[in-house]
This record gives sequence, C-alpha cells and structure tokens, in this order.
Amino acid sequence: MPLNWGFAYADAVSQLLDAAPSPTPEQALHTLRLMLPPPRHEDRVRLNRVGDMLYTPGVLPWWGDDLRHVGAVDGDLTIRQAARAAQLCVHNIVSLVRVELGSLDRVVHVLQISVLVQRSADFENLSRVADGASTALFQIFGIRGRHRREVVGGSDLPHNAAVQVSAVLRTI
Repeated sequence: MPLNWGFAYADAVSQLLDAAPSPTPEQALHTLRLMLPPPRHEDRVRLNRVGDMLYTPGVLPWWGDDLRHVGAVDGDLTIRQAARAAQLCVHNIVSLVRVELGSLDRVVHVLQISVLVQRSADFENLSRVADGASTALFQIFGIRGRHRREVVGGSDLPHNAAVQVSAVLRTI
C-alpha cells in the first residue's frame, strides 16, 4: 500500500497499523513499482552478518556512481530534498539486503536505523529528514519495518553527502 509523502512519520505508522495485513516486502516492491538502485560494491563488502542479524554500513544517497543529494540541510537543501535523500539511502540498503539474502522476505524485522544529517548551524528539525528513511522502510516492509532510530546532525559527511543511513535487521 503506497503511503502519501505528505503524511508525517506517526501518520504513516497509524495508516499501516489500521490497514489490512501487509504484503510481503517483495510484493510491496512490485506493488510500488519501485526500481532499486544497483548495489555498490563498496557497500556490499562492508555488510556484516552475525547469526540472524545483518548490519549494514552507513549508506549514502547514491544511484550507481551518482551521488544525488549533497550539501547541508537548510542551507543547500530543503527538508523535503533531504528526506528524499534519506529515502534513497534506504533504497540502497534494501538493494544491498536483497542481494545478500536473495529475497527481502527473509527480513523478519528492521530493528534500528541510524540517520546522520549534514545540517546548517541553526537547523534543528533532524527528525523530519529521518522521516524519509522511516517512511520508506514502512512502505517496503510494512509492520516488519517498525524500528528504533537515532538521528544525529553534523557539519560534515563523506563526499559532502546530505544524509547517511545504516540499519540493523533480523533475518531468517
């Protein structure tokens, strides 16, 4: 069930909890007609599996070799653009996980995400940026995508990226 981008994070959670049973993540990808970015080799070699846990590296908003969102939020980018950068980071994570596991249906639960945001000195609304990542996870994983998150703002990220996201997932 596609979620409206205008919904806030809490509204997206409520919408999912009130909805009919969630499709599997693979079905959701098909329904959303979501084209995932190709997984980057640099990120694939940094995936870490320990038992049924999968730890992803910090992923930037790449599409292939093109870094799509650079600069500081509330300086070079709007909150909406930064939220889209966070969404693209999640799509990169999903692409990595899919290649690693063979199917997203092997994800039992997204336990945690960490969102790093490059921000201007006076920008404090970091959670609105992270909502882009959280909403993307709910769109794909449904209730399995309900997670704990931490959001940190700073003045510098690798390659001047606007956002970086990492995740911890439980798998079968």
